[in-house]
Amino acid sequence: MELKEQHLLQNGTITPREFNFDSTTFERNLKANIRFHTYDKADPATWPLITLDIIDSHCRTGYTGEQILPPYVAYSASVIERLFEKHTKKDLTRDTTTGTLQSRYPCNFGQRDLRKTYVGITANEDALFKQGMAEKLRAEAKPHSSKNAAELPNEARPGFASPMPDRSVRCQKMECVQDRKEKAELMGLLNKQQAKRQILQAEIRELVKRNNEIKAHRGKFQQDDDGQQEAIELRDRLIEKLQEENSRLEGGYKPGTVEDYFSEEEERPVKRARVD
Repeated sequence: MELKEQHLLQNGTITPREFNFDSTTFERNLKANIRFHTYDKADPATWPLITLDIIDSHCRTGYTGEQILPPYVAYSASVIERLFEKHTKKDLTRDTTTGTLQSRYPCNFGQRDLRKTYVGITANEDALFKQGMAEKLRAEAKPHSSKNAAELPNEARPGFASPMPDRSVRCQKMECVQDRKEKAELMGLLNKQQAKRQILQAEIRELVKRNNEIKAHRGKFQQDDDGQQEAIELRDRLIEKLQEENSRLEGGYKPGTVEDYFSEEEERPVKRARVD
């Protein structure tokens, strides 16, 4: 399935409080969000798009790029740029057990771990990612061998039953059901508003960019426009001076235009104003 940035935006977004650099905590927070209760790290179609604003707010003092981003979600291009301000591709792939950048961030990296110029995933990339994740999850699900069972903590031993209560069973009381319904409606409305806000911000950035381009083009012709305006003002001042001179002359020829004045000036003497 091909996914583009607008598809990921439609999934909604999260709050800065729900984000976490620890992948396990982050995944738990995502699934606790009613909007992403169907989140599946093996299916990019269920992923949120994490923007720089969200991570900046989570860090309070702003994201510096030092912390490694949790995998299996999509990030805006500005987040990846901030990450690369502190890390190189070699730094991020030094630990081979974590996999390639494409296997961890398929919406932001392509083949040979090259950064994408867009946010999203092609249908072919999606199929390959899901295949790789299925193999990875199957390997993780294999039971530990009995040979090493004695060396494992109680929680990891085969057949160990956790005494912790099952928190996945939801309260079915009328009050609980109503609360979950209202929360889902509110979260849905909030996510729609946040998605609209991000789309509007993108449109504003494009308009600002276009406005700057127009100003740059206008600047090229500004000097020519200033020269034409100066010539017009000079002509107007000369005409005004001629009109003042005409008003002081008594009779005789009175030039009507600047051209008349200069063409006739040498052909006939101009009467001087009478001094009383």
